[in-house]
Amino acid sequence: MKVPHALPNDRIAQLLADHYGLQANTIAFIPIGDMSYGYRVACSNGQDYYFKLLDRNMQPAAIERARMYLPVLHALQETRLFEQAVYPVLNLEEKFAVETEDIVGVLFPWVEGQTLADAHPFSEALVEQIAAQAAKLHQTTSTVVDLVQLPMEDYSLSFEQELNGCLDLLANDPHRLDRYGSELTAIVVPKENAIRSVFARIQALQLSFTSSTQQDYVLCHGDLWGGNMIQSSEGLIFIDWESVTWAPPEREMVGYLTQHLDRFVAAYNVASGRTFSPNIDLLRFYAFQAQLRNLTQWMMNILYRNREDAQQQNDLEMIQFHCLDRWDGIEAALAKLQN
Repeated sequence: MKVPHALPNDRIAQLLADHYGLQANTIAFIPIGDMSYGYRVACSNGQDYYFKLLDRNMQPAAIERARMYLPVLHALQETRLFEQAVYPVLNLEEKFAVETEDIVGVLFPWVEGQTLADAHPFSEALVEQIAAQAAKLHQTTSTVVDLVQLPMEDYSLSFEQELNGCLDLLANDPHRLDRYGSELTAIVVPKENAIRSVFARIQALQLSFTSSTQQDYVLCHGDLWGGNMIQSSEGLIFIDWESVTWAPPEREMVGYLTQHLDRFVAAYNVASGRTFSPNIDLLRFYAFQAQLRNLTQWMMNILYRNREDAQQQNDLEMIQFHCLDRWDGIEAALAKLQN
């Protein structure tokens, strides 16, 4: 998020004292991400932490995902099979999170280093490093599968109703919109037919995947974009596990569709000791599923959730320059793979 949560810093400090026994010296909001509020906390014990705050009213889905991914992280930590993750700090009640009637908060050790959010375009060497770590994570599947309860990939398009609702409002009821809604209309409505066409295409793919038994499912982080990785002194660290699931390996590879996917697959095969060829239709589905899900999230923010100018402007820019402008590149990359 681009602006801090309404919960004041002194209240966050009190939660940390009551539930973790930590005295916070400084609390600094980090204006990064779309699904949670993040804070860097420097404590009197000489350690820094990352406090992830989720709002019960605004982010109920993210809270439900936390209830799934935190036990996965604990299982990976306990088995010591994957050291490239940042693990939650258990509180004084031996729980993964602190909960109030308004928020859910999770505390992580602070990882010193740079995220890869602004590292694009990735070098071949970096893509190969990411691929090797993804392969290592996938190889934990046989051990972790009996330790955690995770959903199997269902190729969900659960955002369909919200997507259609936003498109209908922009096209048919513009008098209800404020300044940012009007700007959103100018960006989205000219592309409405293309958006609906892409959705129909991946909806058809969804039906084919849900009826198939051919996919190979592994433990996937689920969202290996640059902002979810930190290059630290300890190596490459995976963070933000909200999308963890059992899924085909293509789920991890789709983010590299337009940047050295051939090197990703080659390095993945070396690290995993097998020969894997990605399914083109799966890559297409995952690429546009992510694009449409993000588009829906940002539109919902602008039309119904945001209250701050900075957040509104950020979400408009994300739609215009990190979503709708990328679709031609996705299809060109897929065509290249098929040839």
